[in-house]
Amino acid sequence: MPRGVRIQAGEISLMMGMFNKLHRIDGTPLTETYKIIGEAVGRDHKTVCDAIHRYLPTTDLGTAILRAHSADMAMKIVKKGTVSELIDVLERPNIGVLEPVKKGGGEENTGVMLSVSVESLGVVKAGVSIGGGATPKALAQPVPALPTAEAESVTVTHAPNHG
Repeated sequence: MPRGVRIQAGEISLMMGMFNKLHRIDGTPLTETYKIIGEAVGRDHKTVCDAIHRYLPTTDLGTAILRAHSADMAMKIVKKGTVSELIDVLERPNIGVLEPVKKGGGEENTGVMLSVSVESLGVVKAGVSIGGGATPKALAQPVPALPTAEAESVTVTHAPNHG
C-alpha cells in the first residue's frame, strides 16, 4: 500500500480481530503477529503496530490505576468535597455507607408536606406536596390574613405510618 494512505475502519477492525486471535488466543509473539497482520492487510508491520496500539482497549489498565489510587481519591473527596458531593458518593451502592436514595414511588418516597406562611403584608400562602422531596404547590390564591397575624412560616410534615 502506498505511503500516506489512511487506514479505513474495516482495516482497523480486521487488524484488531486478527491481533486478538493471533496474540491473545494463540500466543503468537508480538513482532510476528504484526508481520502476519501486515501481510494480510497490505501494510507495513510498523503501521499495524501503531494502529493496534492506538485502538487497543486500556480499560484493564484504567481500572487498575483507579483501584491503586482509590484511597487518595477518597481522601480528596472527604477533604475538599461539598456536602452534596460527599452524600452522592456515600449513597452509591458499592460504597455501602448510606442507603441509596430510591426514586420513583415506593413507601420511602411517600408522605404529605403542608407549608403555610404569612408574609409581611398579611398575605397567607399555603402549599402542599405529596410524595416527599417535591416542591410544595400552591393550594389557592393568596388570602388576606387577619390584621393581628405575625409574619412567620410554619411547615408541617407527615410521613405515612409503617406499623
